Formats: sequence, C-alpha cells, structure tokens
Amino acid sequence: MLDVQRKDSEPILTTADSYQLHLNSLILSAAGISHTITQTDAVFWTITVTHENHAKALAEISAYEEENQNWPLLPPQEDYFSP
Repeated sequence: MLDVQRKDSEPILTTADSYQLHLNSLILSAAGISHTITQTDAVFWTITVTHENHAKALAEISAYEEENQNWPLLPPQEDYFSP
C-alpha cells in the first residue's frame, strides 16, 4: 500500500536498484504494511513506513530474506564418481 509521506515515517530502505525497491515494496504490501516510496535524487529511491510499523517492516523483510537466501536452488552437480 502506498501512503502519503508522513512526518512520523522512518526510512527502511534507500536503493538505486529497482528490483530491490519493488521486491521490498511487494514484501511490505503482502504483510499489509503501509509504506511510501519517494525518489530522493536522480538515482536513489527510499521506502518509508510509520514509526509504529518500522520494527514489523524490518522483521518482514528480514524473514523474507532468510527464507529465500538459497533461492533459486542451484542445479545438482554432476556426479563424476565411477568405481
């Protein structure tokens, strides 16, 4: 969900990577956490959430990263063993 920028908002991510920006926005949206995306300069974007949602937002992003740290799975290595 996108919100209007609020005075009580805190940044949780600043990035120039559009994939990272959209992924984190998707994670927050899936968790029902309202957030704002603003362009901070010609290259960087920032995601902010309210102070009340800050810890939950960081926990959701952290949980997603932990759950997906080895994804996508690498294809199995060929076994060159021959007795």
